[in-house]
Amino acid sequence: MGNMTLKLTNWGATIVSLVLPDRTGKPVDVVLGYDTIEEYQKDTEYFGATVGRVATRIGGAQFKLNG
Repeated sequence: MGNMTLKLTNWGATIVSLVLPDRTGKPVDVVLGYDTIEEYQKDTEYFGATVGRVATRIGGAQFKLNG
């Protein structure tokens, strides 16, 4: 087993890098992404983001599951 390294930004909790070992143990970044924060900010699809455009913008929202 090898190590795993995850890199996030504070821009939508965007995943910019996830390095995992391949079959031979060599570390490989498996995330597609941009080189600069400006490219992420211009991206209208929220590429790599774990928090979308509505984060902190739905005041008083509620969600019920199964009743």
